[in-house]
Amino acid sequence: MSIPPRKPISTPTLRQQPSNLSDFTVDSTSTFVDTPATAPTPGSPVHHRPGYQRLGSLNEQDTAYHGRQISQEHGLGITNLNSLPSSLPQARSTPGAPASANPLLSPPLLKSQIGYKRLDDDPIQEGDEGWEHDASQNEPFQPFRADSETESLRKQAPAPTFSCRTKKVQYSKGNWLAVSVLILSFYSTALSGVWLGAAIAKPRFGHAITTTGKIQPATASLLATGIAKSIELSFVTVFVTFLGQVLSRRALIKRSRGITIAEMSMRQWIMQPGTLITHWNAVRYAALTFLGMISLVGALTAMFYTTASDALVAPQLKAGPFERRQLYGRVATSFANLKYIKEGCQTPISEEMDHDYAGSTCISIEHAGQATAGYSRIVVNVSMAMPHSGVFAAARDPINQIMQPQDLNGLGEYDIQASVPSPSINVLCASMQPDELNSLVYSLWPMGNGTAMNVTGWPGSFDIPVWPSWLNQTPVDDLFEFGEKYGRRPPVFPKLPIPFNTVLNDTGRYTDSIYILATSEKSNYTMCSMRVSLTTQCSTQYHASLSGGSMKTRCEDPKDELAYGKSNTDATDGVISKDWAAVGTDWAKALSLGGGLVDSASSNGRLLTQLTMTEKALDPSLPSIAEALAVLSGCTLLLSTNNAPFYHFWNYSTAPPTLAEPQPQHFNASLRTHDYQCGGTQKWQGIFYIILLLAFVTNIVCLIYLLRRRGLVTDYIEPQNLFALSLNSPPSRALDGACGGGPEGEQLTMNWHIKMDCDREHFYLEHGNVSPRTMRRKTRPLDIEMDTSPVVKEYKKLSSRHSNLLIEGLTGIHFSPAITTNSVQRGPLPNPYPLANTPLSLRFEPPGRPLNHQDVQNCLGVGQRAIQVHLKKMGDGPIPRQVPGLSYGSRTVDIAISRSQRRYVPVVITYNDSSEILKAFSIKSVHEGDFQRWADVLVTATGQFVGQVLLAKIWGDE
Repeated sequence: MSIPPRKPISTPTLRQQPSNLSDFTVDSTSTFVDTPATAPTPGSPVHHRPGYQRLGSLNEQDTAYHGRQISQEHGLGITNLNSLPSSLPQARSTPGAPASANPLLSPPLLKSQIGYKRLDDDPIQEGDEGWEHDASQNEPFQPFRADSETESLRKQAPAPTFSCRTKKVQYSKGNWLAVSVLILSFYSTALSGVWLGAAIAKPRFGHAITTTGKIQPATASLLATGIAKSIELSFVTVFVTFLGQVLSRRALIKRSRGITIAEMSMRQWIMQPGTLITHWNAVRYAALTFLGMISLVGALTAMFYTTASDALVAPQLKAGPFERRQLYGRVATSFANLKYIKEGCQTPISEEMDHDYAGSTCISIEHAGQATAGYSRIVVNVSMAMPHSGVFAAARDPINQIMQPQDLNGLGEYDIQASVPSPSINVLCASMQPDELNSLVYSLWPMGNGTAMNVTGWPGSFDIPVWPSWLNQTPVDDLFEFGEKYGRRPPVFPKLPIPFNTVLNDTGRYTDSIYILATSEKSNYTMCSMRVSLTTQCSTQYHASLSGGSMKTRCEDPKDELAYGKSNTDATDGVISKDWAAVGTDWAKALSLGGGLVDSASSNGRLLTQLTMTEKALDPSLPSIAEALAVLSGCTLLLSTNNAPFYHFWNYSTAPPTLAEPQPQHFNASLRTHDYQCGGTQKWQGIFYIILLLAFVTNIVCLIYLLRRRGLVTDYIEPQNLFALSLNSPPSRALDGACGGGPEGEQLTMNWHIKMDCDREHFYLEHGNVSPRTMRRKTRPLDIEMDTSPVVKEYKKLSSRHSNLLIEGLTGIHFSPAITTNSVQRGPLPNPYPLANTPLSLRFEPPGRPLNHQDVQNCLGVGQRAIQVHLKKMGDGPIPRQVPGLSYGSRTVDIAISRSQRRYVPVVITYNDSSEILKAFSIKSVHEGDFQRWADVLVTATGQFVGQVLLAKIWGDE
């Protein structure tokens, strides 16, 4: 197939300078068209967009004018009005658009006043329809037409002049705005670091946060929330500033890819997180960039930072771990000191009123009350251990500084495990036959004669042998350990109790036990011995809360490291206390357990006789008489350890064993308290560590960025700055149809740059995807100025920088699916190269300068993704007729696809064709390397020219 060479393209151009629009007075009547003296070269592509000029009111005269030709190498050919003749011809006004003396509004554009560029290879013919203006195509300006409402404005409004000279672009580090942002950045970074450290370290505040401490719990919670909110607000301020600086600087840098509308919306993600849902169309484009990912992180951090602080940093009331400590308790007496117990009993009867029996009466009443209240089924066999009651007093002693529940608004709790000896009572009961009691019951002795006794004189009026007599032998000596062998005298009961009665032995002055003889309903006799010792195999545990406290013992547990025997290895276990017998006797009398002497049939005696064993097996539904006696006597163990030593012996030299003033004595313990501390109360709250960490890292990144920059540039992403910039910028066909409903689809991904008319110091926005001719040539140097203002110098300095810093470099990267290729050369492709699944081919020209491989692939990937999105939403169809029709970029590389501008062409380039074009360029790069490439799009069958494609560096990138 023979493909004819491409013919030169002749293109009339409208000379106009878009950057000068804002400096013209609205009443200008300058309208002119210029035709180049020489036709463009064959390789010259079409311009980026047609020129435009705000037209003034026209008079009725119809005078032809051929403007002075102005030499210019490139661009739209828009000349400065100052270079035109001072006298301009006038044209007729068009029908329907009367001339206006007030030039606030422009008249309709005339077809003869707009030049069109053309890609066709045919020469211009007289009356060629290819040059006919299509009214459906978007123009740079659609003129206003006067109606009844606007006509009055034409007559009343003055004709102002307009000048938009920029006063300042960059602010130094000493500027108040830069200083305030930097202070906020330091504050946010420092406090977010402290907050993260507090969440990880989980400090405990102890007495600092209590109802009686330095800070009230409610105040602490409010203070933590307030600081967290200040961190969040400062974070948002700093991050939005960081985002605006990155985007504004990138938009100013000529060698960057510019910014997109989707990226401009990232500011709203931080300020209004709900836009992530309501404006998801923009999110899906911007979120695929590196800066978009950072912005998503910032948005999530701003949304959940206060929540994360409340969960992990705000003081929460919770239990801490068990901590080994030495606690102190007050010691005033030895274990089971009956005299001390009586003296400490609180009674309204003073010693003056009842000198001899006030204390004993009080303690008897207390025994009776506590024994009845404490009756319950305790599953013990013959022994029962009770906690050391001194631990209760030590827990409330100010010397130990333990926070009580009331110190934490009634919500506090604490646990103590004390390594102290525990009192243990042993109850041994045995059934007895009547003849076995002959040596134990006085009335059965020969001297008793079996007659009625004078109970009022028992036992002092009876001739009972005294110590050191061991009395008579009994059948149960070995069972109860009676006799000289064991060093214990057997008991002597006054008489045999009648059924449902018990009698008490209180004849042993030097005994260590008390004995009870009970008669059941069927006249079965049971004798029980009761003795108390201090055991070393237990520890005392105490739990306190506002609702009350509880104490218990932990015994014979090999895992208990706080058992008293492990803290004091020299302690002897089970040493019987001789002092308790006196306490036990008072207790038994208080419960009328000796009432059988007078056949009183007391309630307690009746209950105990009903629990005597009649069979060799225990009744699982009832406690035995031994268990019942152990439970009833448990109160005596607590009273005996009150203010008693926390050791197994009396380690003071005073005698009798009582101290005038209680003395502190330490003991080993493990303490766990509930107090206010940082850290979550639930395991799932650990997910908020991610938020605190992201906030700290993001703050560090923003702080480093602000410190490395010399002050701030104007944040053009702020609404007021963007509005002013957009209002004073030329219209663009890139946003065709977006003026009423807003941009959508591919319009959100188009690149924009902030440029400056250096002559008039005017900034404006311009679409970043320029025409192939502009991309292919080198940019005219910007620094050829005789004398520039400070604003121009600032702009030139900013715009000439490379995007080589980490943030501004990475933020321009799109994470889009690219065509996977590499730069390994595999040999040339045929030229022209036919495209798959299309009737088109590409005729490549010789390659130009080398390009960055990754940027090429990212550029092609961005284009493929955008095309696939369009095909999915809109289906296939012709690409836009504007020049370029499609344009995509990534950092330093752009690709532009333009279709022929002729009205009638045999084949129109479609979106599917464009997808194949991108694939072909990718294959070309794989086989022949990554270079700047120019290609004509031809009809494969006829070789007719239908479009052009250029892959090149972004304009101005050297």
